[in-house]
Amino acid sequence: MKETEAQVAYKEIDGEKYFRLGLKTGWNEFVAGQFVMLEVPSGGTLLRRPFGIVKLAGGVLEICIKVVGKGTSAISLLQPGQTVSVLGPLGTGFSVQKEKDTAVLIAGGYGVAPLFALAASLSGQKKIIFYYGAKRSADLLYLDGLKSLGVELRLATEDGSAGEKGLVTERIEKEMSGFEGAAFFACGPEGLLSAVSKLAARDNVPTQVSLERYMACGIGVCLGCVVKMKDGSYQRACREGPVFDSEVVLWD
Repeated sequence: MKETEAQVAYKEIDGEKYFRLGLKTGWNEFVAGQFVMLEVPSGGTLLRRPFGIVKLAGGVLEICIKVVGKGTSAISLLQPGQTVSVLGPLGTGFSVQKEKDTAVLIAGGYGVAPLFALAASLSGQKKIIFYYGAKRSADLLYLDGLKSLGVELRLATEDGSAGEKGLVTERIEKEMSGFEGAAFFACGPEGLLSAVSKLAARDNVPTQVSLERYMACGIGVCLGCVVKMKDGSYQRACREGPVFDSEVVLWD
């Protein structure tokens, strides 16, 4: 974990509410599924904001940001050449089982960020099936990048504007019979993760989920991001997670 004053290398608008931010951290490595805590510039808010790492190349780290409130609105005003404080890489990332031939990655909307990193790390090593669901086509990100990685991309949108119409979990359920020798890796809204976990448990498919939680500190001190486990204990999404085995999480 490092705290770095990073210069903004680039900012690319992606659709109506999203943008990609490249930060010159000088870092060399991370594990797919880890995240950073980014300072909100210009006194926008006191607390940093967490963002999953999309990629890291040549010391430049990329995150994808959805503008949803005061903090992300302030971050969206950053321009190339400006500097911002970045803390990371943080948390526990995905762990890939070597004996599994196929990795099934399942993203919901904004949850594509850490799974893009995972797909990049597995490209050329395993067969990758990438399920990606969103409300509409405008909320599907990194499609060109995913195609360039050679993944088998299977889309679903609630309005039918891209891929199959309906929830991505509905498509997965219809195609569950084709996942022998596979492991699931998922990130997105909790409803999606819960549904994926139940499908996986039914067919004994090992599954890891990256949980989306509000984080105030990102280093395990404030206990604001705790997740209840089936054994009654609580784990911190920012330290023990955000990636957990789905079978240990208590789903409501």
